[in-house]
Amino acid sequence: CGGESMGVALMEKCLAALDLDQFHSYGPVETAVWATAWKCRSGHGGERLPIGRPNANVDILIMDAMGRPVPPGMSGELWIGGAQTGRGYTNNKEETKHRFVADPLEPGSDRRYYRTGDLARFLSDGNILFLGRMDDQLKVRGVRIELGDVSAALLR
Repeated sequence: CGGESMGVALMEKCLAALDLDQFHSYGPVETAVWATAWKCRSGHGGERLPIGRPNANVDILIMDAMGRPVPPGMSGELWIGGAQTGRGYTNNKEETKHRFVADPLEPGSDRRYYRTGDLARFLSDGNILFLGRMDDQLKVRGVRIELGDVSAALLR
């Protein structure tokens, strides 16, 4: 399952109905779709499903508002780096500057991270728990919708 966060009840239903391995994955298009994956298992016990650990060649940071790593268990913004991370948005230098940032842990390196705008935290077992958006962006059938853009269009 990818594109939207899968609930525990749906996972249990799918595991009961389908005799195959299932994964709960995460990754925005700016990072070539899947950046993390968690193998689903019945009896998970949590209210939310983890999105797993970083895939090969993916680096995940969870950062505070000042761009510093948060301790395990604390929530912050999920940043994604690695070979699959895009370099920016075509013809949108301002958004590229805000979202695609230099590596805060190795200044001077050419490594960049994509600031997802998603809230997450590392679990004690190293998996990541997706907690939602930090802004009012919505997804409808996999398409990002900015409520500010909707408001502006309606006001026009």
